[in-house]
Amino acid sequence: MQLLPGGVTSGGSGLSSAKTLSIRSLGDSRVNSMGTAIVVDGAPLSNNANLQTLSPAISGGGAVVGGGSSPNSGLDVRSISTDNIESVEVIRGIPSVEHGDLTSGAVLIKSKAGREPLTIRFKTDPQIYQASVGKGMNLGERRGNLNVSGDYAYSVTDVTESYAYYQRATARAMYSNLFGNLSSNSALDFSLGKDTREMNPDDQRTQLATGSKDVALRFNTNGTWNINKGWLSDVKYAVSGSYRDKHSFSQQLLGNAFSAYSMSNTDGAVLPTSTLAGTISTARR
Repeated sequence: MQLLPGGVTSGGSGLSSAKTLSIRSLGDSRVNSMGTAIVVDGAPLSNNANLQTLSPAISGGGAVVGGGSSPNSGLDVRSISTDNIESVEVIRGIPSVEHGDLTSGAVLIKSKAGREPLTIRFKTDPQIYQASVGKGMNLGERRGNLNVSGDYAYSVTDVTESYAYYQRATARAMYSNLFGNLSSNSALDFSLGKDTREMNPDDQRTQLATGSKDVALRFNTNGTWNINKGWLSDVKYAVSGSYRDKHSFSQQLLGNAFSAYSMSNTDGAVLPTSTLAGTISTARR
């Protein structure tokens, strides 16, 4: 994305913070990423169900709780393994209505399918340690191909802060076949991402600790039916369904509170306005 015209070059390549795609880099990157559609194998991905945010009454704004993307930004693309990608097409501006609701452009991702040799990769740089494996198998004449892959990544942005790290594990299986004039690809994806900031043993003043877990399961099938009759040449289809479970937490020791705050999780509770110093305030979504 940094190679696109107008893209902002970033020095860091770590995964410890949420990564979003922004085609137009000027202005508020969160708004730009929210308007950038990410389409994987013909089906769009969405961040619309994300509720991982602290109340503005506590944080002063829509801050994310314990990692990952905030509800007012685009999808956190750390859950997408680049080893499964065959090609990426970037559409700048407003493309066809085929790609759904968007304002900045679209990123079309096509996954690997079909037969390919066994591939094992190990990658390391100052911030990322990653291992992946993948293989595409032919199941026999007219039985199609099965492509399976998986990867694991571990990232620490600052080695002096090893208590703050990110972990990701993904697995994918894709079946592809040709049924007469119909070419079809069906895939099942699993991803697990964990942002962790353990309590720094030297930080006895705030005792800050945060964390989040994002588990996703997605099924997608797409293909092309070649008709070639009169004005109708072909019909493309894509059907997708996904389930995502996100949990986040943040806790901090407030040793000297200058304003009233509440730890109540019950709507309508009547609480005193004074606050005792040294109380641990925990926010969960």
